[in-house]
Amino acid sequence: MLDDALTKEKYEHQHAECEGLCEIDPSRIDLADETKMPCVTCPFCKEIVTAELTPTTIHCPACKITVQR
Repeated sequence: MLDDALTKEKYEHQHAECEGLCEIDPSRIDLADETKMPCVTCPFCKEIVTAELTPTTIHCPACKITVQR
């Protein structure tokens, strides 16, 4: 892994400091299935995926990283 690659810890630190600017845009959530958010780029693996959502987490099915929403 590259030294400058985004880790879960770096993401959580960045998310805590973003003052709401990195919150999930609800308009991007699939209305037919509110547990999916299609066509988003994972900040960790850079793949375009359909993210899996719970009320408290977002999960990348490609790299298997789960973070708090």
